[in-house]
Parts: sequence; C-alpha cells; structure tokens
Amino acid sequence: MSEDRREFVRVNRTLDIEYSVDTASFTGRVTDLGEGGAFVDTTFPQPAGAELGFRLDLPDDPQTIEGRARVAWHQPMLGMGIAFVDLSQEQIDQIRFFVGSMYFGGADVPEDV
Repeated sequence: MSEDRREFVRVNRTLDIEYSVDTASFTGRVTDLGEGGAFVDTTFPQPAGAELGFRLDLPDDPQTIEGRARVAWHQPMLGMGIAFVDLSQEQIDQIRFFVGSMYFGGADVPEDV
C-alpha cells in the first residue's frame, strides 16, 4: 500500500492547461490539482526535473495563473506530475480558493467534460 505524502489537499477536476518547454508549446488536461502542484494528462510529458512555463484558467476566475513548474515524475504517453515553482501569494490563494470550494462545496460546481 502506498503512502500519500502530499502536503496539500487536491481535487479531481478536469481543466485545460498550456505549458511550454524552451520554444515548444503543448496542451494538456489537469486532472488532479492542489496548491502545490498538479497531474497533467498529456501524451507529451516532459522528463522528471524539467522546468516548464504554464498557463491555467480556473472556472469563474477572470485571472489566468501563469507560472513555472518542475516535473516531479512522468509516465510516457500518459502524463506528468508537476510541482509549482515561485507562484505569487495571490496565485496560491486562487488555487487554494478553487480547491477549497470544490472540496467543501463541489456539489454546486458542474464538472466540465
């Protein structure tokens, strides 16, 4: 049985994400999000340790989250776990609010498919 060592609560919600490495841009889907990181479902996962830029829009939030992330792990053709790097307190609060509203009141928020 594996031990979950995550520091932050995560919610399972599908969101589109854009990410870039060097000059290449990709799209994927976040399927697990917390204030410390996310799982990105993509056929183009980057290797563990890679740094990437990303753009993420949260539902009902007019402010796009743009930042940097480091790939914590990857699985070829399936996706990658990313850890957010150097997000502002405002960006962390955006994610925290979204996760909290899903975790404690998710029944009122429709799932995007």
